[in-house]
Amino acid sequence: MSQLIWQIVKNNSSFLRKQKDNGTSFATEPGNVTQENRFRHSGFVRDNTISVTTDANAKEGTHYPLQVVSGVAGTSNSKVARLVGGKKGKTNKKGYFYNAERINAAAAANGTRHGIRRAALARWSKLTAANKKVRGRRERAGR
Repeated sequence: MSQLIWQIVKNNSSFLRKQKDNGTSFATEPGNVTQENRFRHSGFVRDNTISVTTDANAKEGTHYPLQVVSGVAGTSNSKVARLVGGKKGKTNKKGYFYNAERINAAAAANGTRHGIRRAALARWSKLTAANKKVRGRRERAGR
């Protein structure tokens, strides 16, 4: 059944982004961590997917406004886990390892492939770095 769905969706999808310059195509569908338009990474046709998304219910200014969705996003059998950071003013090292374990646990429980799990960890790391506040340059006294 999933092969039939993939044959229908692979060239015509509202989540498909094609670049005319070099002929590449990307998919922005939920559950596709690598954003590649391939059957192997598709979130529509595979049940053992995992995605890292921003959490709409997260408080403003939190370090980790992200959540992990395992399974097909938006369906009744998908599981959502919120990711949390360390204490305010402390290092977020505990939060980093804790969240990496949560992503690994969600991937293992869902039967996700190793490559997809690694891509989810990489995506989570990039989104975490992008959500951190930029520290301004401090001025030195006497200069």
